[in-house]
Amino acid sequence: MWQDVLVEVGCVAGGTADPAQAASEALRVIHRIVPFAAASLSRYDPLTGEHRTLANDGYPDDVLRYLDTTFVDDDIGYRTMRGSSTTPLRWRDVPGEVPYRETRSALETFLPNGFVEGVTVCLYTRAGRYTGSLHLSTDSTAHPADDVVPALVVLQTMLSGVADGMRAATDPLTLLGPGDRAAVVSREGRAVAVPGCDLGPQLARGDGLVADVARHLAGGHVPPRFWWPDPDGGWHQVRMYPVAGGAVVVETPARLPYELTARELDVLNLMVAGYSNPQIAGALTVAPKTAAKHVEHVLAKLGCGSRTEAAVLAIREGLIRLPDETIPRLRAVA
Repeated sequence: MWQDVLVEVGCVAGGTADPAQAASEALRVIHRIVPFAAASLSRYDPLTGEHRTLANDGYPDDVLRYLDTTFVDDDIGYRTMRGSSTTPLRWRDVPGEVPYRETRSALETFLPNGFVEGVTVCLYTRAGRYTGSLHLSTDSTAHPADDVVPALVVLQTMLSGVADGMRAATDPLTLLGPGDRAAVVSREGRAVAVPGCDLGPQLARGDGLVADVARHLAGGHVPPRFWWPDPDGGWHQVRMYPVAGGAVVVETPARLPYELTARELDVLNLMVAGYSNPQIAGALTVAPKTAAKHVEHVLAKLGCGSRTEAAVLAIREGLIRLPDETIPRLRAVA
């Protein structure tokens, strides 16, 4: 019987674009093999370390909050499934000298709400990455029955994609080329590896590129493409793809295009900002004639006949420097 249910869950998980809708539909189907009194499916956010409910059927708000917070921090069964054994554990399966119904979770949360048995299914991708949890609570000690435990094991992987907060981050990865490194960076400056991608030395550090991206994310704006200089004088081409809570950052070590120098890239950035040659000279602390010569060289290298044409090309091709160290000085002289 449960084999048919798993086929239907698989269709829901793979054919429904909205994760919340897919989670809700999955709970409805799972009820046929585990007649729960309440159920929820929560997503784990690796950027924040927090859980968030995607779908709920029957849990009061205070129980949901407990499941997404204290439960994942303190519950003995959950800690076991995230540690020594990933197999789903019903109350009666949780190891230990104290029966699960005498633990804090049962005494303070589940039993007072009428739940007398239950199971948590920690969701894992085929590669072993944790993505969230399925919680099922029953008002009968007969459920979940022994014969559906194998189905719960299959659901660990089957539902992992529904809960996977990193799934949206994998879309840009179809565009990755040789030498590209990728990570999801949060507004708080936390970088998380994207499955199957190398972080690389710049994204693996908490400062530098990650800090610059986080600072601009917090400010509400980061160009979709830009160039970033590392402390050793190398340059990196960076692409940004917004996701919930941050952005996928893809970086590649590369030489500046059009044979531009670092100074000329600064000049181009100021041209994009719409500043005149005297303003560029003031921002860069150079003579006006030197600034004019830089502008001339930039136009020649880009093959552009005007400053406007050069600015349009720079925006279109992502010839933007981040962090832009010239703009604060520019504003001071504007």
